[in-house]
Amino acid sequence: MTFNLDQMELEIVEPIEDDDCFLKIHNKYYYFKTIKISDETYNELIAAKIAERLAIPHASYYLGTYHGQQGVLSELIDMKNFISFYDFITEILKVKKEKPSDVQLINSYHELENILYVESFHNLEDIWFFLSEKYDAKTVEKVMDDLVNIFLYDIIIANNDRHSGNIGFIRKDNTIEVAPIFDNENMLRKSSIEDGKYSFGIERNDILAQIEGNPMNLFHKFIHYSASFYQDRLKEMVEVIRDDNIDQMLKEIENEINEKISEYQKEFIKERFHNNYQNIKSYLKDIEISRGK
Repeated sequence: MTFNLDQMELEIVEPIEDDDCFLKIHNKYYYFKTIKISDETYNELIAAKIAERLAIPHASYYLGTYHGQQGVLSELIDMKNFISFYDFITEILKVKKEKPSDVQLINSYHELENILYVESFHNLEDIWFFLSEKYDAKTVEKVMDDLVNIFLYDIIIANNDRHSGNIGFIRKDNTIEVAPIFDNENMLRKSSIEDGKYSFGIERNDILAQIEGNPMNLFHKFIHYSASFYQDRLKEMVEVIRDDNIDQMLKEIENEINEKISEYQKEFIKERFHNNYQNIKSYLKDIEISRGK
């Protein structure tokens, strides 16, 4: 199904840029974003298919047009109780006041120094530490396991854009859980497939090291230091992007949107997933050999 928003009764709640906007249709709130690069037309739809097969909560996406621009439409998650990792980290740092410069650094969202400083805490280790200060062990264990699944999911789809504004929590009634994932259009990146470059780190300054030109392959780093059951989990999860599974998902999308995906785009998508599948399987095999499995 493809939505033509120009032919629908809707209310623009907040324009963003170009034709991107938050809007209201039949008392429900949606986000429409234009597709800037034609090769990425179906990325959100494929990413949602993969998340569904891996039982990872996710936003639903539909193709749409608005003012003649092609894009994707998604129903908003629970924005009333949503907090991005950026705001969560900022909130924690303001309370902790670890050093005099902390509060000054995080007062202006648009300062590059502030963004990079907050992003340095955007990693599994620091998020675990912050959660442990506020929630019980059982809650933290569940949340962290879900976050590791998202980390592995990004490895599988080769998504290098899981920055602290593209992931968050749902908080209400003194509970916290990981919000459904969204904004996966920047997947199938060669920098992720070939170099293990991602925007969600493992420990402090992983991301800054990449920005400063001293990157470490974060996929290799995670597998090297993680418990063996996470390696086994990835070994199972990666099968979702096996060639035949990607073929099946593309067919499902064609049926749902009632149009054919061009052969060029299908081959591009299939080749990138194939290369990522082979790289992941190869490295996992190397690790098994090195550990005498």
